[in-house]
Amino acid sequence: MDAGLVVWSLLWLAAGAYVYTSVRQLEDYGETVVTASVGLRQASDGLVRAGSGLRETSDALGGVPFVGGDLVRPVRRTADDIERIAVTVRRTARQARANGEQTREGATEAAVILGLAVALVPIVPFAVLYLLLRPVIAQRFAAS
Repeated sequence: MDAGLVVWSLLWLAAGAYVYTSVRQLEDYGETVVTASVGLRQASDGLVRAGSGLRETSDALGGVPFVGGDLVRPVRRTADDIERIAVTVRRTARQARANGEQTREGATEAAVILGLAVALVPIVPFAVLYLLLRPVIAQRFAAS
């Protein structure tokens, strides 16, 4: 009987460890999202520089006689569009970073809770019942 409890406990401890390890892998997903947010931030910075460069180009084109005036407005409009996109990308980068960090932290907590739950929920009631009934079973075996 004692060996049965040990085997039962070891099986459920192994299952709990497996669940812990599997859920904890979500930390990697969170880290990937945080890393992606860095790339988005860099893309946003590049877009800001591109918009600034287009504004400088439109200023230079404004001084070209006959042609420059017609080109300034579309170049500035493109610069405005690029800067709006840069703001959106930067906002997305901030949200991605926050969500990635939250996922990373939540994965650790969830892994511990789920791992313990999977291991202990089947072990504890069985062990308590076994420990309560063990003296009765031992007496019956001794009497026979």
